Amino acid sequence: MAGTCGRFTTVNTLTRVRHIGLIATTAVMVAGSALVAVPTQAAEAGIQIGDCVMVDDAWSGTSTFTIVDCAVSHNGEVYDIVAYPVNAGAPSTLSEDEISSIEDECSREAFDAWLGSDATLPLRIWRFFISVPSDAAWEAGDRDVACRSMRPTSRNEALSYTGAIPALLVSTPLQGWLNCMMKAPKSGGKNESANCTPKSAWLLLGGVRVKGKITANYPKDLQSAADKACGSLVKRFGKKGTKGLAALLPKDWVDPSFIATECFIPLSAWNGKAS
Repeated sequence: MAGTCGRFTTVNTLTRVRHIGLIATTAVMVAGSALVAVPTQAAEAGIQIGDCVMVDDAWSGTSTFTIVDCAVSHNGEVYDIVAYPVNAGAPSTLSEDEISSIEDECSREAFDAWLGSDATLPLRIWRFFISVPSDAAWEAGDRDVACRSMRPTSRNEALSYTGAIPALLVSTPLQGWLNCMMKAPKSGGKNESANCTPKSAWLLLGGVRVKGKITANYPKDLQSAADKACGSLVKRFGKKGTKGLAALLPKDWVDPSFIATECFIPLSAWNGKAS
């Protein structure tokens, strides 16, 4: 899966990338996550947008979860509710593809409305997770699926925290919600971003599509095109004269019909704007 807001849609070998700013951090983890592991989930009636939840396995769409007060430690928040597929069986029978299809129903517009931010820089708030009803709740007629967020730690595990993200986002420095790297990203490599800190060197601006064809010389064959494609983002978020860095995605993640690159600038060159 992929990696924040400031979203750009492209393709990798797993699925159409949902969060290009987090491609490097999520694609590998999704491949190894237990999306269809199904423990017995406590039935939770009347889940609502804005609810905070503690999910046993935050990477799993079928894991046990509990609705808690947002002042209590939790690792997810509900930003949208979608309908359980009409023709699908009990949650314990769902395949990975079926879970992925449900995840695709979660609305970006609903996420933006819940978040209440106009930031287009990729934020370290992941939104491509769901929690389906337990088998018992489903059999009792529950057909609500919670679309939930997750905040990653520096190791891309689910962060447990207190408070509601929309309120925390406006009450804390924005830089702490952005994606950075300590070392310069490598074009064509797997570049894993983490929370920005005062020691961070590079800021992730997001991703853009690159025109051209992949050859045996990838990524060198498309580096100039990638640098050019990142130009608008560099100009938008960098101080005057800032030189950006385009990091094309790993070759085995790229669909030849839709090539993409991530765009970076030195954190010290960021103009402080978010949109």
